[in-house]
This record gives sequence, C-alpha cells and structure tokens, in this order.
Amino acid sequence: MEILLIELGAQRQKLLDAHYAGAIPIDLLRNEQSPIAGQLQRIQEQLKSGDADFEPARSVLADTLELTRHPRGLPAGKRLYQATVQPGNLPQDIHRRR
Repeated sequence: MEILLIELGAQRQKLLDAHYAGAIPIDLLRNEQSPIAGQLQRIQEQLKSGDADFEPARSVLADTLELTRHPRGLPAGKRLYQATVQPGNLPQDIHRRR
C-alpha cells in the first residue's frame, strides 16, 4: 500500500510538472488530480485504521519490554496494562484448583 502511495504521489507530481511546462491546461490538471487525490485519501485512511488496530498490542508489548528492563518491578508510578478478565469471568474449574 505504501508503494501505491509513492506511485500516486509521483503521478501527481508529473501532472503538476507538465502543467508548469505548459503541456496541459489547468482544467485538465484538475480533472486528472481529482481521482488521484481520492485514492490517496482512501489509502491514508486505511493505513490509519490499520495502525489503530495494533495500538492495544503495542501497549502490551511496551509493558512487557518495561518489565524486562526492571525485573524486580516497575519504577514507582508506572502502571502495567490491566487484563480485562476478572476472577468471576474465569471458567469454574480454574477456581476449584488448589
């Protein structure tokens, strides 16, 4: 997807260069740039949404790495990722183990 971003940017620049050289009029430039701009926007939105999907994993990884740096415990005030599983949500056989 990032390669497509680069290619679209290059295509956009070629059109702009051709306009500056007097090879294409402004109305044709606008007509050609419009679909490129739409594609660029859609790709950027997809990349952003992909980044958002990985944010919880990044948070857990950062906490894990922090623990490896401080094996005796985290520095004061540092809070670890909180698991969403509560004791009441665990399967019953786990609670019965002794």
